[in-house]
Amino acid sequence: AEVRISTGDASNARDVQRALDRALAMRGRLDMIVATVGGSLGLKPLLMHDVESFTRVIDRNLTSAFLAMRYGVPLMTAGGSVVCISSVCATLPSTHLTPYCASKGALESLVRGAAKEFARLNVRVNAVRPGMTQAAGVTSMFGSDDLRARAVVGSLRQLDAVQLGLDHLLQRLAIGVGVRVRIEISGELIDQHL
Repeated sequence: AEVRISTGDASNARDVQRALDRALAMRGRLDMIVATVGGSLGLKPLLMHDVESFTRVIDRNLTSAFLAMRYGVPLMTAGGSVVCISSVCATLPSTHLTPYCASKGALESLVRGAAKEFARLNVRVNAVRPGMTQAAGVTSMFGSDDLRARAVVGSLRQLDAVQLGLDHLLQRLAIGVGVRVRIEISGELIDQHL
């Protein structure tokens, strides 16, 4: 696989268009998009947010996925697949992560609507909803190394499991466009819209 990096802001339309044009130029076609940009601004009570910080979380988790679809799907002239990374927080709110949870819930609504709209274009849109993953951005939420080690064994979802879900969704499945299935990743059931 050939990898090229296009630096920019995933919530900036021009930057997203530039990255997608660069991807299209690599092989003359665009088959898949994985919208992975996301995250919170850390643990922060809702009443401590202002409009700017709230909007930053929404842009990071929702606007970035919208822009990837808005400018990427028209380039998928032979059909394709879009996969967004959601979170269990979409349906299971976490204290002091309310803007993040709200943005992931909205992302899943965007995915469902886009799946219906893009089905006629032969473009599948899905979301993977992992639990807590062992990623650098969340390790500080678990305190000591000992606590993190125990949490990984007990409840944290490994990135390998998320990758398996992505691999599955990015394949051109014979199931077809517009079909809803459930996929189990590390013990979690994930609604998928194919």
